Amino acid sequence: MELVGPALCWPRVAVSVQEVDVFSVSTIVLLAIGATPAGQIRLANLADEAPVHLGVALKQQDAEGLSRLLESQRDPGSPSYHAWLDPQSFGARFGLSESDYAKVLQWFSSRGFAVTPYPNRSFFEAVGRVDAVRAALGVQVHGAALNGRRFRTFEGDLALPPAIAARILHISGLDTRPRLRHRPHPRILATGYDGGVLGPDDLRLEYDMLALTSSGKAAAGLTTAVLATQEGTVSQTDCEYGNPGSAPFIAPSTTAIQAYFTLDNATATYNPITLPNANDDFDTCDANQEYQLDVEMQSVGAANAKDIDLVLSPASEVFQTGAEYIVNNLPAAVVVSTSLGQCEFQEESGNGGGPLTAGSEMQVMQQAVDQGLTEGQTWFAAAGDSGADDCSDQNSGTGDGFGLGNATVDFPGSMPEIMDMGGTQFGGASSWGPTGSLLAFVAEVVWNEGQFQGGAGGGGQSLYYAKPAYQIGVGPGAGDGTRDVPDLALEAASFTPGIAVYDCGSNQDPTACQDEDTGTGNLDILGGTSVASPLAAGMFALLAGEIGCNQGDIHAEIYALGTAQQAGGPKVFNDITSGNNDYVDPSGTTIQGFSAGAGYDLASGWGSIDLAALVSNWPSCPAATTSGTSTGAMTSSSGTSSGGSSSGGSSSGGSSTGGTTGQGTSTGSSTGGSSTGAIRRSSSSTGAEASGEIQMSSGGCSSGGGGEMLLLGGPLAFVLLGLRKRR
Repeated sequence: MELVGPALCWPRVAVSVQEVDVFSVSTIVLLAIGATPAGQIRLANLADEAPVHLGVALKQQDAEGLSRLLESQRDPGSPSYHAWLDPQSFGARFGLSESDYAKVLQWFSSRGFAVTPYPNRSFFEAVGRVDAVRAALGVQVHGAALNGRRFRTFEGDLALPPAIAARILHISGLDTRPRLRHRPHPRILATGYDGGVLGPDDLRLEYDMLALTSSGKAAAGLTTAVLATQEGTVSQTDCEYGNPGSAPFIAPSTTAIQAYFTLDNATATYNPITLPNANDDFDTCDANQEYQLDVEMQSVGAANAKDIDLVLSPASEVFQTGAEYIVNNLPAAVVVSTSLGQCEFQEESGNGGGPLTAGSEMQVMQQAVDQGLTEGQTWFAAAGDSGADDCSDQNSGTGDGFGLGNATVDFPGSMPEIMDMGGTQFGGASSWGPTGSLLAFVAEVVWNEGQFQGGAGGGGQSLYYAKPAYQIGVGPGAGDGTRDVPDLALEAASFTPGIAVYDCGSNQDPTACQDEDTGTGNLDILGGTSVASPLAAGMFALLAGEIGCNQGDIHAEIYALGTAQQAGGPKVFNDITSGNNDYVDPSGTTIQGFSAGAGYDLASGWGSIDLAALVSNWPSCPAATTSGTSTGAMTSSSGTSSGGSSSGGSSSGGSSTGGTTGQGTSTGSSTGGSSTGAIRRSSSSTGAEASGEIQMSSGGCSSGGGGEMLLLGGPLAFVLLGLRKRR
């Protein structure tokens, strides 16, 4: 698989041989790794020549300075209000120094890895052979099986020189055990689109978007993004029990998505961006159905956005390389949504993967989202579909083996910087026109259709994150000291009624969708908080277009408006006061959740959105800010890339200052640091020997030949450091 997207341009870094030699000392530091999960079966070692992709996250610098910047970017009285950074500027302020970053890259390069640097100087990718991994890191990569599913993992004590280890936060790519969840809840629409099913204009009516989407201004010119994974299965059997990589990659059906765009009068360009997958790490069942839903729901609000970019990451790498790709290559994306997640307890403990290693994965996502916020992005995630018991896998009905019997919430939606989206459903009779269109707003209740029908909306108290400032004194959990979720909620039901989408998913032969030119898709009914997250993202892209500027972290505004409404101020949310997210787990145990009530609650947040009213009461933009323009934003290309050149749809959200444009050409200088020259990766990790080097030049980025830069996605193994409380 090949990179879709621009090459990255880099400042020239002079590194002496003496400096690099400092990192070649023989003393090593053993980094904590987790125990083997119970029931895991060891399979054969991978062949020495097999390629392995590593995503290496480095510790960002000046955490206090970053917190101050994020606060000042949200403060209308600050000169930094809405003064968004570009990735190069972010790297200059919060990444490693140019020389330290180059030294770490050189260490990996000198040990047989082809390295791909990133402009934030806190992440890079390294591809090497299995024997290079063994020699450099001291671990053996081998196959494994757990619960019938096969994947890659490793054994041995991961070892690095102290000077390298001191800079590393997390290494992914050594363990591809599947862990992600959230699948849409399907109900087949056998008779075609009719009353009792919510189409795009029905959602726009319910959430007061119709006048905004028909105004002509809306989200015009903006870029939105979806963080997703790759599917590579050809049958249900392969999906549940097959080897990763045993089937070719199947892209989401462009034809199905375009059919929905026609239905909702969307003029946006859909751009699938497939990150290379050296580790053959694919998602499990029905991933593409999920992502077709995501793109289509974003388009309901952001109908006339310029681009909707779907970033397809290797499955176990979605919260590392996938997220890093977006903030470094798509900084102009005004909103980013993901419908993927996992039980927060699993993410914190690793379910045998070790608290240090899984905790460092959480920190990589934290670093990526923080960077995205400084660029003006607003991030959304689904709250989960198992009510208050997020550690129960209601989709399979088998549970996940935790047996907690306690309320748990979903990561990454539990992060205080991400807008966490719960679920609602219609709470009363609805009125439909002769063509099947909804005629009037319907009051909502908490989504809870039961374990076997459709699930229930996630919500509750984080096990990990401390209460953020915007939640202090708010709601029934005012004194609990923890991050409460969700923040808001939107329609998530599949029966009362469900959401009409075009998709190519579980009720068709997936091979019929493999060729995106012929995969026609079905008109299906889906539900889940997988609807709510991208739908909210599209709505806030619409808001950004109407207001005239990117918004970054919007929690403070949301909670201020919610508190004002509760005190008698303007009504901007449809307060959900009925229902709960109690849940019956697969063992039959009822996990008591939370009930809706006046104002904020842990079942529906502040409720659903009246977007027209929200726009009318939203803070104005700085005078110098215009729609779709963020300081130092990049322009990026998407399509299919080979040898450093890219083709396909383009994606731009504003002006570029020292950014990356088109085929990877760098122009200008980056704010906060120089941008002369480029670091280029020019070696291969395949063949008889694996070797790598960092090439210095005084020109721009190469668009082809031996100097191309490939961003290679890959899976999970974890290194270093414990958990960091966020406030």
